[in-house]
Amino acid sequence: MSSFINVSELLSLTQVEGPSLRACIWVQGCIHACEGCCNKETWAMTKKSLRATEEVCRWLEHAKEAGAEGLTLLGGEPFLQAPELAVLAQKAQGLGMGVITFTGFTHDNLLIHEKNGDLQGVSDLLKYSDVLIDGKYDSTKPDRERNWVGSTNQRFIYFTERYTPLMETDPRYKNTVEIRETFEGLVINGTPHFQLEEVVCD
Repeated sequence: MSSFINVSELLSLTQVEGPSLRACIWVQGCIHACEGCCNKETWAMTKKSLRATEEVCRWLEHAKEAGAEGLTLLGGEPFLQAPELAVLAQKAQGLGMGVITFTGFTHDNLLIHEKNGDLQGVSDLLKYSDVLIDGKYDSTKPDRERNWVGSTNQRFIYFTERYTPLMETDPRYKNTVEIRETFEGLVINGTPHFQLEEVVCD
């Protein structure tokens, strides 16, 4: 039986959602409702763009061929679709790509939710993630030192040696935004919470 991923947006190549060039998928649906979230359009628990998991895996192959070093999963809340995203993450690692997964849950809470049966596929998605960035965005605790996170409570948890904590403050990856013009209008991704030093436009 085919599985599907409820996608908010796919981006084959980006420089601002993790180290190096990355493929990125924003999933649709989130239960955290963090105040100050810059991706509120991904909150609604409705169907946005249902993509067959096999189709997204093919998209990932093309992204790899185009130069993507890794895959970043964010949203929305990726662990609401953990079984399907675990398949994608496994595919990414099979292609030699690194996987970074964001979540508004803490790592401990993810395991508790899985044990209680509230969330499925948590362990599988964690297994195929090189790095987990966990915790809700807290606008009262702005983080102006580390890359890719918005607040100091959020943690980088390393499951493999592919990436190291040095990337968190590496100046090559300073927080920026990318702005793209599409048929639907301007699309912005990156870290818009703070006054940024650089804007990359495509």
